[in-house]
Amino acid sequence: HLTPADRQDGTLGISPAVGIALQEGESSDLRSIPVTSLRAARGEEALGYSFRKPEWTLALKTKLLQPCVSAEIFILVTLGNGFLTGSATIHYLIENAGVQELILAVPDNWQNVDITGADIRRRNLENGRWHIHLQDRALGRYTLAVTYDQAFDPQSDSIKTAGITTQGTVRE
Repeated sequence: HLTPADRQDGTLGISPAVGIALQEGESSDLRSIPVTSLRAARGEEALGYSFRKPEWTLALKTKLLQPCVSAEIFILVTLGNGFLTGSATIHYLIENAGVQELILAVPDNWQNVDITGADIRRRNLENGRWHIHLQDRALGRYTLAVTYDQAFDPQSDSIKTAGITTQGTVRE
């Protein structure tokens, strides 16, 4: 409360953190307004209200959002004398909430696997899957690059190879 004041009115803008959804609950002495009409709008507000009395109340319910991860993979293979050298570029699109771990499955016959990307804390191979742990949660676009070698018989008429797959994605 401001004293001495004859009238106290104002606006309220509410912005959830990334990965949190808001649902309005009960309120008193608040009127819902478009967030674009807030005077100091930063463009991140999800809910807007105006009030004419300082005794307003508002109940909000929060819900943690699950990440929605999709991946697009480009694979380039170069054949040499008895060796296949490959690279895979994985473009992730991470929506709703961030992720701090990405998981890849690579064929057993890949050798010298190297995984690079921004802000990688560590990468380790567990049960045939590479776990890539990031420094912070990634959200939006994120890219990984994977390089590898694969031996083959140069006298053979065919070369068997397979691609990399992402784990925990809704689409690849």
